[in-house]
Amino acid sequence: FRTIGAYGVQQVGKLKLTGSFYLQRGRNQANLKVASQMASLNLKIPVLEKFSITPGFDILSGTSAENLQNPDYGETNTFIPLYARRHRYFGVQDMFYAGGFNVPGGLADYFIKFDYELSDKWRTRVQMHSFSSTESIQNFENATITNDKHLGHEIDTFVDFNPYKSLKLSLGYAHFFATESMRLLKQRGSENETTHFAYLQVYYTPVLFKQ
Repeated sequence: FRTIGAYGVQQVGKLKLTGSFYLQRGRNQANLKVASQMASLNLKIPVLEKFSITPGFDILSGTSAENLQNPDYGETNTFIPLYARRHRYFGVQDMFYAGGFNVPGGLADYFIKFDYELSDKWRTRVQMHSFSSTESIQNFENATITNDKHLGHEIDTFVDFNPYKSLKLSLGYAHFFATESMRLLKQRGSENETTHFAYLQVYYTPVLFKQ
């Protein structure tokens, strides 16, 4: 199948609007007709000189549970992201579209991001995500019922420290609050369990030659 679309950035005064829209058409490896799409939009709003808020959404189409169970449907409406996406989209925990796991019912990610530069050396960021399936979710334990579309929330926090031009330390922590629908989608775990992710990265960029 083919993926076609457009991406654009528009500066309106101090506001920065970023959006994209893509279509997937053709046939997949299972010879099913592909008719899927995705849309993304976010608006960066500078509140103070070094503090900004960015609300937005990423919506990827999916195939409903009813159509997934219909052998005569002959079509998939599930959008498949193709390229690098780890950590940058859909939360840093990569609960979706990672490790070969695609979301059959599609995904809606509504988010808001906060970015604050405390000083030339310190920067902190917080991102909050609300995830839902765009279509009904198949209950693999009971095919006669479908589940609530809401999948959970994720909170991601980051602190960056640049003591020198060649050295950067980045500390991050993420917490995912899953729902029963998320458990059924992944077919493992419990809605009472939470997922944690923490990391520390060290970036060192040496200057080998300087005029």
